[in-house]
Amino acid sequence: MTDTLHLGLPLIAAAQAQKHVTHNEALHRLDALVMLAVVDRDLVAPPASPADGDRYLVKATGSGAFAGHDDAIAHYVDGGWEFHVPAAGWLCWVADESVLVAWTGDAWRAVVSGEAGGGGGGGDIDALQNLALLGVGTTADATNPLAAKLNNALWVAKSSAEGGSGDLRYKLSKESTAKTLSLLFQTAYSGRAEIGLAGDDDLRIKVSADGTTWLDALVVDRTTGAVALPNTRPTSFRNRIVNGNFAVNQRSVSGTVTLAANAYGHDRWKAGAGGCSYTFATSGLDTTITVTSGTLCQVIEGTVVEGGVHVASWSGTAQARVYQGAAAGAYAASGFVTASLSAATNTTIEFGTGTLTRVQLEPGVTATAFERRDDELRRCQRYYEKGVFSIAPGNSGTGGVWFSFLFAARKRAAPTMALSNASGGGFSSPFVSPNATDGFQIGYTATAASSYFTADWTATAEL
Repeated sequence: MTDTLHLGLPLIAAAQAQKHVTHNEALHRLDALVMLAVVDRDLVAPPASPADGDRYLVKATGSGAFAGHDDAIAHYVDGGWEFHVPAAGWLCWVADESVLVAWTGDAWRAVVSGEAGGGGGGGDIDALQNLALLGVGTTADATNPLAAKLNNALWVAKSSAEGGSGDLRYKLSKESTAKTLSLLFQTAYSGRAEIGLAGDDDLRIKVSADGTTWLDALVVDRTTGAVALPNTRPTSFRNRIVNGNFAVNQRSVSGTVTLAANAYGHDRWKAGAGGCSYTFATSGLDTTITVTSGTLCQVIEGTVVEGGVHVASWSGTAQARVYQGAAAGAYAASGFVTASLSAATNTTIEFGTGTLTRVQLEPGVTATAFERRDDELRRCQRYYEKGVFSIAPGNSGTGGVWFSFLFAARKRAAPTMALSNASGGGFSSPFVSPNATDGFQIGYTATAASSYFTADWTATAEL
């Protein structure tokens, strides 16, 4: 072997005479090729006045002393030119451009752009192909093979003047309909919002409070373009509670209210299985209840329960629980989210001791401001209504007569009717009968022309 494999350095043979000649030649080549930097890479012929030690990359097609040495390293030393053929992977700094280039085996390619203020035009990476990892300002890994840590990113469309179209379009593709293709927005690496095709080909916008439970805010049907807002609440009838601020009191309870088990006080509110005692005070639009013993409940009719999670909120110190069927679950303070409720099923909210007003139970996980409605009395009258009637037919003799009355609000079911504080004369066996859910009838047998009758009545269709 007379030369080394990579740099072609001459080797000193055994018992060689004039060893210094071979040794010095090797040093010359090392000096030329190690830490390689050239003056220029754009010359096809030697410069007019090269300095000793100058190096150049010969540009094709070489002429003069450079002829036949395209892409080689030309080294001016001791008043003459020597040439070195590069091997793949050799790096070279081009001084007049402030760019680092590498020999690919076919051409010198720029691999590093010049630094700002370096005085050169800077180079560009022509291609990065089939990279396994790429990290910008951070370390990429197998989970995130492309990773960037930065404060701003800019993508600009290539203009028509630059040979582009002036458009910029991101193209993202997933394997199949059942896969997910999305943009995921995170806080401290926990998901909070997602936009894309999540599990199907409908466009979805989803949000999450914890990165685990997700709610669809918007869904665009891929076939019709129809937009659905699955969790948008209606502007009215958000609250499934009736008489949540205790403003309606048809039974006229007062003072310290003591209720037996399942007995009603303020409209729609009744004692729990152990009875209830409470006081109340009204300020402005709201009445505040103070439960001193037992529990206070409202049974929400299943016709207004669409299922899913709900949030219960109120003002006051009392705690509550929400359940369907037999009483169950722990009590919690205002603002708690229920377990998923079955649709079309009667649901109970039950309060322990403490204060409460502006009670609200609404679908979703976020409590909103208390909903005030101008028809709360009518809503209460669906379950309980009271009134007074006075009849004086003025007929003579005897005979059975019926009078019909309409309710102010259609009842939930055929009510139980009751009369009280009756007065008058000339009747025998006065009685009252419900007429389905819309009204009732008073029947009597008159005994004289001056017959009259008055009484208070109640119609109860409570749950």
